[in-house]
Amino acid sequence: MSHNRPPILSVCVITYQHAGYIKQCLDGILMQETDFAFEICLGEDKSHDGTREICLKYAQNHPDQIRLFLRDRKNVIHVDGKPSTDRYNLIQTLKACGGQYIAMCEGDDYWTDPYKLQKQVDFLEKNPDYAICFHRVTTIKHGRVAKGYFPDKVPETTTIRDLIRLNYIHTASCVFRNHFNPHIPDILYESPLDDYALNLLNAQYGKIKRLDEKMAVYRLHGHSIHSSIPIKDKKLAVLHTYDKFIDYFSHDGELKRRLMESRWRLLRSFENDIFDSTLFIDAGKRFGPEERLVMANLSPADYIGPMTIRFDIPPRYKEIKSFRWDPAGKPCEVRILEISYEDSSGTAHHFSPRSISSNGTIQNGHPGDILFDTRDPMVFLDIGGRVKSISIRCFVKPHSSLSTTQKKIITRQASLLKAKEIRIQEIENSLAWRLSQKTLNFLERLFFMRPILSKAMAFDRWLKTRRDRPFFSRNDIINRFRSAPEKKQAGGFPESAGDGSILFVSHDARLAGAQKLLLHLIQWLVEHTQFRLKIICLEGGFLLNHFQRLAPTLVWEDFSRNFPSRSERKTELLEFCGGIDLIYGNTSASPAIYDELDFLKAPVLTHVHELEKTMRRIPKGVIKKMKRHTNAYITCSTPVFDYLKKNHYLDAKQAFTVFEFIDDYPFPDPPPPKPALRKSLGLKENACLVFGCGTLFWRKGTDLFIETALTLLQKGYDAFHFHWIGENRWDEQNPFGKSPSWKQLEKIIRDRGLAGHISFEGVKDDPRKYFSAGDLFLMTSREDPFPLVCLEAAQCGLPVICFDGAGGAPEFVENDAGFAVPFEDVDAMAGKVAYLMDNPDIRKKMGKRAREKALARHTVGTGVPHILECCRKVGNFKPRAESNSKKAVIVTHSTLETGAPQIIFNVARRLWEMDGIEIICFSLDEGPLLSRFQKYGEAWSVTNGKINGKGISISRHLKNSGAPPAFALVNTAGCGSVMPEIKKCGVPAAVLIHDYTRHFDPPYLKNMYNLSDHIVYSSSFMIEVNRRDFSFDLEKTSVIPQGLYKKEILTDDLPKLRKKRRKRLKISQNAFVVMGCGYIAPRKGVDLFVGAAIQTIAMAGGEHDIHFVWVGGEILNETPDTYTDFLKRDAANAGYEKRIHFAGHAERLSPWYAAADLFFLSSREDPFPTVVLEALAAGIPVIGIQNASGSTDLIQRAGGTLVGYHERDRIPAQIMEFVENPAIRMKAAATGRRIVENEFDFDDYVLKLKKMAVEKLSADPKIFVGPGDSKRL
Repeated sequence: MSHNRPPILSVCVITYQHAGYIKQCLDGILMQETDFAFEICLGEDKSHDGTREICLKYAQNHPDQIRLFLRDRKNVIHVDGKPSTDRYNLIQTLKACGGQYIAMCEGDDYWTDPYKLQKQVDFLEKNPDYAICFHRVTTIKHGRVAKGYFPDKVPETTTIRDLIRLNYIHTASCVFRNHFNPHIPDILYESPLDDYALNLLNAQYGKIKRLDEKMAVYRLHGHSIHSSIPIKDKKLAVLHTYDKFIDYFSHDGELKRRLMESRWRLLRSFENDIFDSTLFIDAGKRFGPEERLVMANLSPADYIGPMTIRFDIPPRYKEIKSFRWDPAGKPCEVRILEISYEDSSGTAHHFSPRSISSNGTIQNGHPGDILFDTRDPMVFLDIGGRVKSISIRCFVKPHSSLSTTQKKIITRQASLLKAKEIRIQEIENSLAWRLSQKTLNFLERLFFMRPILSKAMAFDRWLKTRRDRPFFSRNDIINRFRSAPEKKQAGGFPESAGDGSILFVSHDARLAGAQKLLLHLIQWLVEHTQFRLKIICLEGGFLLNHFQRLAPTLVWEDFSRNFPSRSERKTELLEFCGGIDLIYGNTSASPAIYDELDFLKAPVLTHVHELEKTMRRIPKGVIKKMKRHTNAYITCSTPVFDYLKKNHYLDAKQAFTVFEFIDDYPFPDPPPPKPALRKSLGLKENACLVFGCGTLFWRKGTDLFIETALTLLQKGYDAFHFHWIGENRWDEQNPFGKSPSWKQLEKIIRDRGLAGHISFEGVKDDPRKYFSAGDLFLMTSREDPFPLVCLEAAQCGLPVICFDGAGGAPEFVENDAGFAVPFEDVDAMAGKVAYLMDNPDIRKKMGKRAREKALARHTVGTGVPHILECCRKVGNFKPRAESNSKKAVIVTHSTLETGAPQIIFNVARRLWEMDGIEIICFSLDEGPLLSRFQKYGEAWSVTNGKINGKGISISRHLKNSGAPPAFALVNTAGCGSVMPEIKKCGVPAAVLIHDYTRHFDPPYLKNMYNLSDHIVYSSSFMIEVNRRDFSFDLEKTSVIPQGLYKKEILTDDLPKLRKKRRKRLKISQNAFVVMGCGYIAPRKGVDLFVGAAIQTIAMAGGEHDIHFVWVGGEILNETPDTYTDFLKRDAANAGYEKRIHFAGHAERLSPWYAAADLFFLSSREDPFPTVVLEALAAGIPVIGIQNASGSTDLIQRAGGTLVGYHERDRIPAQIMEFVENPAIRMKAAATGRRIVENEFDFDDYVLKLKKMAVEKLSADPKIFVGPGDSKRL
């Protein structure tokens, strides 16, 4: 706000090379609302990036407020002997400030509160005893909020005594009284740190006030002067600032004493970040990096005072021969005052410096005063026996005169190596030495003989892989040069020509969604491909060690600090990367270093996981780099693609959409009951549990989560509890005010009457364990491109309710896995929660569908192949040539956990395990088995012959995947629609028929019979039945009975399982149990099972305790009043609801078979039911219906009984016969188990299918020779 009065306050702004930031800085100042006049004194230091032009434009538009001073870089002030143009600009601009108060703001920082100046000046006006008023700031690093740069826990009132200990005032936050007009103290010209010196000078005039509000942003970026200074240089600058102010406040004894104390504390802290001081031990081996014991650090300051360095020796070193101490990482002067060590008994021993030797020069006639001219100072200590610890009390001083000596060393090393054979005779074996990079560069110029040069370069590459400082003895060097090391990537990872090379760039290695996805991607590529992978993380984080275990990894933050020159970085990057075929940026923040990688001349693929609000937080310069360098994009959802297309003019031809994916979670088998799980987690057992998850952050919509709970309570619902899992990290934009604590959050919930209905659980290591105990998941995010937590909840069987227009969640939910309600419509969201609470069957159905979709579409096995295909297209990778003898196609009508899909899945598993055959699976639906197929190759769901999510046909996918597969197995007649696509590729195919063909359309059957090369039936009975409905050629038909794939039934401890299962069912150990199994549907005859149960229990009366147990659930829950409810109602009406049990779906059937005495196969039609083999293997006789399945002959051979369908009334009598005659039952049990063991081995079934493939499909027999299996066929 401008005023026509003399300015009360002057804003001092200095800028240089801030073209991308100065506008925001000036706009933040000009927006200030004040009741006093203020001016802007703008010092521009002759930038060449457009900053000066921007400043001129602002000065022209605001002549009454902005005073522009155009400086020249030639004008300098020498600070600590070094020229500084920035200091000249600052001092001259301060001199121009004429207001009573001065506010500071550098050109790359900015203010966010329009009343900042008004608040600070008002306080200083009312409190004349205060000299400075400052406030908290937000730190932005590389476009993201960062912590730890300025302390938050600072008292409201402090003094110069507090400021001496630590500079907690940021420049952009302070307003101080103007004591510098016209005189500027000399110390401001001399102090290395201008901001700290300015604060100390002002603080001498009064107290310091801290306002507890964030009203400015401190920006850290690649061009920031202060943030780019190494830590050790910053500490040295503070040290020298203390030195200057000790002289300045020499008249004030207390301030001088406090400055000296702070200086001493800083010197002690140097032990953590300056010179490497390393102790090596000799336990009978040579000196080397692997014997390095521990690292301490020393300061390079001038004689910083005596320092004691203690090294603790691990107990594993029983006998020590000697030590070598490397006091520093560069030439230095060392004065050793005392050396002591403690033996194993705890006794201390002291010895003088005369007992040491070194590779330095003794000074002043004293053995402990040593001058080292080498970059590798070494001190040898002859201490024998068992040593517990060693302490060295010393002075260390840097020394820079190395040129003459170092040149002699390099010349000598070169002369020793330039011969064809390396001869090292003059270097003593006892002295370890390091071959420096200078030497290698010199040798590259010197060598003229190719064999020696190649060996030297091999040694150079090996040297760069060493993380520690590599010291080598004479024998080490000779051995390395005589046998060049195996070619490896940096970090010791073997190189492979393989498919090509990919460089992954991640913005950091923190534990978050995009980084976890990248980790899964790299892990899959390592396990399934031959790609040579390299990783660059712009910053470190929790996942860094995981990345490093998978591929060579470079942390850019440390790398750029160690190599400040771009030319140096280019050289090192070329060595690290080698030849790169593709650069893969994992987020929109990754392009920050694309300019640095441009010399690699590789195409760039950028994976975008961000939407508008997040993209706004990324610096515009990074976005420009992304647009300039990126050849193609991967977007994680359609909303992300639409955003890029609309706001960044993305060409649709440049983009691929690949939905996010998550890892496979090891769910317990069988899953624990929800009541028991809730009890173990301390959750309410009888309430509807609704979960939300994420950081407590406005974007995650935690306030909407609370509002939904409140609305639900107002609607009259009480039996619910909302749980939020996530960390408490609020920012200044949250809806509850400025940085509320947990107590404030709890107060909000308590004030709204939600204390008993909502809980914030904090961070959980395993949130999916909690989700498994829940009923619903609320996705309340205002913006989330494609939330992984939504997939994790769905994987646990929770339906999802989300906001439409908030990101990619609605694409997953669709209309069958939950609901998408209007954006931020809390009432609609609460309404859907209430609807699912009132309809538990629909809730279970949606949860089941959500789980199926998560497992079928969003696992590592489905997502990574999509990304790999994008990489191949952008990087122009050629598919790796694979032998067609190691591929097979599997086509299945379903991947639900029912009979036929389970059989073909286990066939695929055994082909992989026995012969290493890679599977390419196509399923006509998306069931739980789809993700399990992916363990053995690819697995895709298809619709009308096209792959879901890819939009390409099966035939095209097979042609793009390299050499054609050897054969195809098409599972069931329901896959006839896919046969034309298989035949287009010329792949020979056999169809496995497990079903009655009369249920399928004739065109599909015609495709199946005419286009297949062979047809396999599980029994002759099925051939007879199916020939009645459709005529086919018997010559291309064979019978191969299926085997028992659940071999655990033969090996489990059945008596123990029987006892436990019956106890869980609350059935007596002496009761007689009849079991049925299958999904609940009329075809399985569950109504016959219940009818027979009612009649049998009535027939037995009170003489026998008989129970009937049905294991299996419904596939579809069409209405709340399901088929199961009708059956339960029949049992209840007969009064037998406690003796007729519905167990539901079970992953593991062994305990159920163990608990049973008889199996009733009630199916009206069942081609060859696997449950018959399982029951017989468990030693249970079987009763079945005549001519209802292909297993009738097997049932009779095994001692079972068959009853005609029209004689169903005989079933109770047949059951009672087994109840009353245990001898007949035991005989039948032994017979059935023996038949299954001898005739229905599943590996034999797979071998017969292989033989059929060789004989009928002309497959190469070599395909079935796996590791160690050459004698099987």
